[in-house]
Amino acid sequence: MEQPWTEGTPVLAIARQLLPLGRNTLLMGILRIAFQTEAVDTAQAQALLLVHQGAHVLDIGAESTQPRATPVSLEVELERLLPVLAHLRTDPRFAHSNSS
Repeated sequence: MEQPWTEGTPVLAIARQLLPLGRNTLLMGILRIAFQTEAVDTAQAQALLLVHQGAHVLDIGAESTQPRATPVSLEVELERLLPVLAHLRTDPRFAHSNSS
């Protein structure tokens, strides 16, 4: 596979894609799934919006980052996060051209 950057360019491997460092500005979209009642479809719609707005990378978390928010257990965080990740992973709209 031909690389879209020159040899020696540092790259960051994320999931199934390589991001060349120092070549372009990359935008990160932040998606927080703070409540178990949030539907997978809602998270998917928000993720799609972030991508359409130009996000190259999505930071998806399942714990509130608000000041003084009550921390949640790892189990609760995984209960919120895993269904969303499983759904997004199978959605072809999130496929990257460098996927293998």
